[in-house]
Amino acid sequence: MSLEAMIWVLSGDAPVADVNEYAVLGAMADQADPDGCGTWLSKETIATRVKISEETVKRCWRNMSKRGLIARGDQSHVRHYRADRRPVVYDLLIPYDWFSNVDRINTERGRYGRAPLTPADRPPIAAAPAKKARGDKGMARPKKQTAPAPDQEAHGTGELRDPP
Repeated sequence: MSLEAMIWVLSGDAPVADVNEYAVLGAMADQADPDGCGTWLSKETIATRVKISEETVKRCWRNMSKRGLIARGDQSHVRHYRADRRPVVYDLLIPYDWFSNVDRINTERGRYGRAPLTPADRPPIAAAPAKKARGDKGMARPKKQTAPAPDQEAHGTGELRDPP
């Protein structure tokens, strides 16, 4: 588990477009290294954890990749899996400027044999696109058709009467 990656997502600093991306990125950050690298949860595992469909996970991955939140990582992390069962390794592209302790992060990356982070490697990420407005915004709700209550039908007037 990576505290830095989780804080990046949970603090709202990660520019996610919707709640599904937030949930998927949070699940991935939970398994990432402190620099955001090396998360390889399968779409099935993420879908089960965050209670969404596998297609939604794939759509989130596709959209986050296009916007530069995630990228394919070092696939050698999963070489111990059978070739037909290997999940894709992703890196969360946490911007360089976001890290307050980048020296510690770079020291840890050195222990893993990775090159230090630089501003060129991890540029700032653009804000998520604005959500589309609802198509029915500003329109009155349709009136519901209600049936008369059963008591009103039985007595005709709907008045309560004292028993004899």
